[in-house]
Amino acid sequence: MVIALILIAVISAVVVALLIYFISVYNRLYRLRNSASATLGQVRVALKKRLDMIEQLLGAVKSYAEFERETFEKITSLRAAVSRESAGDLSDVDRESRSILRGIMAVAESYPELKTSETVSKLMESIRGIEDEIARHRYTYNNIVQ
Repeated sequence: MVIALILIAVISAVVVALLIYFISVYNRLYRLRNSASATLGQVRVALKKRLDMIEQLLGAVKSYAEFERETFEKITSLRAAVSRESAGDLSDVDRESRSILRGIMAVAESYPELKTSETVSKLMESIRGIEDEIARHRYTYNNIVQ
């Protein structure tokens, strides 16, 4: 009888310990998932900021070079894509927005008076800051997901 009670107590303790362990693992995974979602949201916000800045930069550069309507349409479609794309597809949005930005920078370098424009300089500096922000958020996201 005593052995049966001890056996029941040991089995109960093992079951409770396993239950506590699985609950803690589940909670940790849930926290990591929420952290990953939050960080991905921060990446999306930073990408939207960059696209907004690129659009402002286009407005400032527009008087110096005639940009096709296609560039504005691309930025609009990229901004919409940021909200609906998955984490993997955001890299495509990032790549396309960098391509647009490189084109704008090339135009800015072609016009010396544009390079010295305070508005353009501030916008370019802001975009560089947002690039750093995107890199930090992406690094954090990758660390969480791993």
